[in-house]
Amino acid sequence: MLRQIRLSAAVIAMVALPTLAAADQLADQWKICDGTGPADQRIEACTWIIKSGNETKKNIAIAYGNRGAAYRAKDDLDSAIRDYDEVIKLDPKSASSYMFRGNGYRARGDYDRAIADYNTAIKLDRNDAGPLVGRGNIYSAKNEYERAISDYDAALKIRPKYPLAFRNRGIVYSKMKNFDRAIDDYSEAIRLDPTYAEAYDNRGDAWLDKRTTTAPSPTTARRSGSIRAIPPT
Repeated sequence: MLRQIRLSAAVIAMVALPTLAAADQLADQWKICDGTGPADQRIEACTWIIKSGNETKKNIAIAYGNRGAAYRAKDDLDSAIRDYDEVIKLDPKSASSYMFRGNGYRARGDYDRAIADYNTAIKLDRNDAGPLVGRGNIYSAKNEYERAISDYDAALKIRPKYPLAFRNRGIVYSKMKNFDRAIDDYSEAIRLDPTYAEAYDNRGDAWLDKRTTTAPSPTTARRSGSIRAIPPT
């Protein structure tokens, strides 16, 4: 009797071992797929999960989304967009997936499709500032400045401490030659994120542009007597 019990336990253990090994392998693949390592490694791990047949519909959608982000990091926009297509098929109410696909379309220069995706993302999640900034970026690129500023304003109402929104609004003000407001926005972006190198660069440019725009020419200066182009001898 005891021998039979031991044999039964041994059989159960032998059956359980492959299942445990598969679970461990799945967990290891998720660590890579969810991580921030090299894009190619993330793509390989997420692909393994997608093809494993051992995950829920929700988790497969997450794996597609993570793989899309990895493709985006490689500037493989077409592959990224295809993966976000799959996420949206699996989870049609995923606002972030519409936003990320919109980012891919925007990077590809397909502004109409990007705006359509941002619009859907905004409708699905009124509390996410990201799609508003994305849409504002397109309006900025199209020189539709008032619409861009309106979107950045709306984003900052949702997320008042959003350095990117301040910086991007500052860029629009710079394009409009409203350098004082641009400098204010760049300064606020820097205050919120003192490591924001691009905002420092933008603010420096705005200071130079402001001086160039407002400085009188040497001829005007000599006529006005306010400054002298050549010091008196």
